[in-house]
Amino acid sequence: MSIKNNNMWMFGLVLFTVTVVALSTAQSTDPYDKLADHWFNKCNNETKGTVAFDKLYSNSVEFKRYLKYTFKFIPGEKKVFCDKERDILKKRMQELTSNMRPCLPQKEKFFEQFIYDSFKEVLHFLCHNNGEHIDAFFSTRSSECRNKLFNSENPNLGNCFSGIFRPASGLNKTVLCSDYGVVKKCFAEALTQNCPADGGFKKLNEDFFSYASKPCSGCAFYINSLLLTVSILASYIFSRK
Repeated sequence: MSIKNNNMWMFGLVLFTVTVVALSTAQSTDPYDKLADHWFNKCNNETKGTVAFDKLYSNSVEFKRYLKYTFKFIPGEKKVFCDKERDILKKRMQELTSNMRPCLPQKEKFFEQFIYDSFKEVLHFLCHNNGEHIDAFFSTRSSECRNKLFNSENPNLGNCFSGIFRPASGLNKTVLCSDYGVVKKCFAEALTQNCPADGGFKKLNEDFFSYASKPCSGCAFYINSLLLTVSILASYIFSRK
């Protein structure tokens, strides 16, 4: 599995925008189609129509477009991203998650706030201490490890993720955030295999999941959203060398 070819690296902003991914990639192959169908059915079941899904789809496409635009500020204009675009992204995410609300049954209403809180924490990770994590990722001393990661062919990494890309019939609070540990382990193994001597990247991995998992306390985590978002959005920032 090539991290580069599959756009699969953690710094693709774990933005938890399952709608952005699943709905705006309706023509792509499995598992995206499955998630698109999942949300279409969810909206249809709850609202007995397609209006809610259509609105969600439209909002997700626009969010993805703007997200791609803002990523152009990283790393060179990180101050613009953190001082201006971060607040705009949070507002847009709030609009997006509010459009999910009609499609969620009562027991899954937590997901709306959970996504927003997770998104906010990831933005905090990127901008913390004047963007120190962005600097660390794009630093000259990290370039060798970064290039190895993006160009590696590693079937073991694919096997690691294969157990997580699974269809979900619903957002079940019994499916706890322990899945986060699986994702973290997948990336840690990729680091160990490709650049075992680079302690800086290992620390970034630890720090990233520390931020992103904060909303997990007492709550479930929809892991498909995490991984599909990573796979789509990583190319917008961190595939640049």
